[in-house]
Amino acid sequence: MAVQSVTVHDVAREAGVSVGTVSRYINGYSNMLPRNASRVQCAIDKLGYRRCESARLLGRRRSGGRHSTGNVGLYLPFMSAAWSNHPLVAAYMRGVERVCSERGFHPLVEFAHEDDDMTCPRFVTEEKVDGLLIKTLYASAVLLRQAAERIPVVGVSMYEPSLDIPQVAPDNYRAGYQVATHLWEHGHRRIAFLSSSDRHPMFRLRCQGAEAFIRDQREPSSFTHTEAHDEGRRTSRPNDSVPDVSLLLDRLWAVETACRPTAIVAANDWTAAGLYDVLHRRGIRPGTDVSIVGFDNMTTLADVLRPRLTSYAIPLEEVAATATCILLDWIESGAAGAPRGSHLVSGRLVQRESVSDIRPANHEVTDPRTAPARPAYQCPQVPNHK
Repeated sequence: MAVQSVTVHDVAREAGVSVGTVSRYINGYSNMLPRNASRVQCAIDKLGYRRCESARLLGRRRSGGRHSTGNVGLYLPFMSAAWSNHPLVAAYMRGVERVCSERGFHPLVEFAHEDDDMTCPRFVTEEKVDGLLIKTLYASAVLLRQAAERIPVVGVSMYEPSLDIPQVAPDNYRAGYQVATHLWEHGHRRIAFLSSSDRHPMFRLRCQGAEAFIRDQREPSSFTHTEAHDEGRRTSRPNDSVPDVSLLLDRLWAVETACRPTAIVAANDWTAAGLYDVLHRRGIRPGTDVSIVGFDNMTTLADVLRPRLTSYAIPLEEVAATATCILLDWIESGAAGAPRGSHLVSGRLVQRESVSDIRPANHEVTDPRTAPARPAYQCPQVPNHK
């Protein structure tokens, strides 16, 4: 077969895999089984396939009845433009930009207009993008239907099992489970979870994962959680100061001293910073009198706190990159390649100095437990109201 006549469809047929799998392999992504990667490489070698970027782009822009722009949109409803320079949003944007750059697309970003989160973004209604990534915790079914009727849509860090669109999210349940495992292995048997929001789905999953680990143990232990009421869906801005969690700590401390938690899992690093502030003001030493763990691994914050904060690194960049890869595969393969289901991406624990080892001196260290994978679409529902 002549080199010029070989297509990704030929490679997929020879390898016995999908076109999307071939596309991911060609573009250097590792989210596939090793045996599939081996099959694709063998097919490429056998057929003499060579990637032709200009032909691929030209074919994409000529395909289908709709004018192709070569752009994809990232929409962030319920988030004002004030978030644009925030480290967490920057991580999402890095993931999108990396994949788009490698595959010849251009990303466009749009934040929500104040109190106007139900409207389809302009770059969709004006047909400026070929596909949409929507990063949201509180999805609007109306907005998503409006967008999905026009172009392919993939959810980023979304927890909406009722919506029939592909979604990619961090495995927050597993993250909570692994954090509790870490604390248990350091001798902690009284563990608490502290959250600044009772509606945030990521926080709730982290709490459920930690509680599940404690429940799985056969030794005497306790798990408590306390959370502040949150209105949920609304256009938000980044906080200017760390949250005041005094009342939440009061609830945890409203027991006899011998029953108080020896370790507190904060819902995120920002909440952990607020907890540090309250503990210092009360003469309680974080990392010594009570161990602290956060989530997100915001190094600009975790490395400044004293002691430095142990935090679970939520893989936001990889979540965005995976979602973008799925979206671009869908765009390039057409309606026949429409993906389904949810994809969970695991992170890792970054150990610093905020967790004390309170095991007995003669305690033998055991191998870490493996956290169970969270089945697809078993995340809690988020109320669809403000």
